Amino acid sequence: MIGWSIAKIVIFVAGTLAVGSLIVPRLIDKVAEIDRAEVLILSAVGLCFGLAIVGNRLGFSVAIGAFLMGVLVANARAVEKVAHLTSPLRDMFGAIFFVSVGALIDLSQFRVFLLPALIITLAMLAGKVIGCSLGTRIMGYDASTSLKVGLGMAQIGEFAFIVVRSGQAANAVSSFLYPTIGVAVAITAFLTPYMIKLSYKIR
Repeated sequence: MIGWSIAKIVIFVAGTLAVGSLIVPRLIDKVAEIDRAEVLILSAVGLCFGLAIVGNRLGFSVAIGAFLMGVLVANARAVEKVAHLTSPLRDMFGAIFFVSVGALIDLSQFRVFLLPALIITLAMLAGKVIGCSLGTRIMGYDASTSLKVGLGMAQIGEFAFIVVRSGQAANAVSSFLYPTIGVAVAITAFLTPYMIKLSYKIR
């Protein structure tokens, strides 16, 4: 069962990138030549929603399909124009995403999952700082640059919400984990600007 699931996602990702890289960038560039902003926005967003639906129909998260389409669109020459035109939509959907995430966290149980969230936060911060710094160092960069990368990458990304939510929907993780990860993400998001500021003081 697990092997088939892994095979499905590998086939989906590899097939999408292989076929889509030949079609999507050229399509976006052709649409951009029309020089109609609304047509370009609809094309990019429509492709994004389309692949998200395909991914969902195959049993994956809609975020996987949307992410893959973003990768494909990024290969178009008109990517900067697309990014500029769709930035208001990005901000709107970003706000909706975090509101919906916050609505799923029961604050009455805050004291229950606060300590586990702090433990996860400390473990993730230490792990990501050490791991990213070590990886950068192995690639040949100096110690100062490596530590800066580690501090800048310490945040738990919001994609963690999607992963945990998908796991919860599949009964793979407990409902306790979702608010725990939510608090950990919020803490690291708050700390990240200060950690990046600290990294600039490193010589």
